[in-house]
Amino acid sequence: MPVRSPRRPQRSQAPRRLTAGKPRWIVLLSLVFLAAGSVVLAGPAGPAVAAPGYSVSDDLNTNPAQRWTMWNNQTGSHGFSTVGANTWGWVTKTDSTGWSEIGRDVQFPEWTRHTHYCRAYIDLRASVDGSTSVANIEVIDQATWRYVSLSKVSVTGSTWHNYSTAWAPSPTMPLNLRFRVSLLGSGSYRYLGVDDLTIGCWTIA
Repeated sequence: MPVRSPRRPQRSQAPRRLTAGKPRWIVLLSLVFLAAGSVVLAGPAGPAVAAPGYSVSDDLNTNPAQRWTMWNNQTGSHGFSTVGANTWGWVTKTDSTGWSEIGRDVQFPEWTRHTHYCRAYIDLRASVDGSTSVANIEVIDQATWRYVSLSKVSVTGSTWHNYSTAWAPSPTMPLNLRFRVSLLGSGSYRYLGVDDLTIGCWTIA
């Protein structure tokens, strides 16, 4: 049975982990629109592999507040920051209970149920003070509020790193999804920056 995501304002608990940690390969994505749909170039560092599929990319640089929502349980704060042409979202947490979150809704077409794999990629960074922020990367079924995919990750330092969480498509895969990053409470001040989402389903060529 799928794990149910905590609803606000329910107290956060550490749910089961499906996948976690930094990916060992860099994903290169290039979207090419064709008359019949779209093609995504995806693969490890090196020669790209053509893989038909569907994806949504969001760099948060244009009106992110129209797509992204933020919320804090217990204490914390949130917002958007801009330096030059780059905008990212951030959340903080200052106590040991609950969580702070940032997320957005994503809709998938029905035919993605018949692809080979699905994954969400997100860039994260922590505070410049060298502390470690612990977060959940979550993909949630909007209808049932159950996890489709969940990864618990530890983020250290102010350098951006890419993290991901994956799930297997199926004939009953939910199409209306909620992507969310939840910063978990640790008992002291923690910061988490969030940027450059790519979420989609692809067919292995």
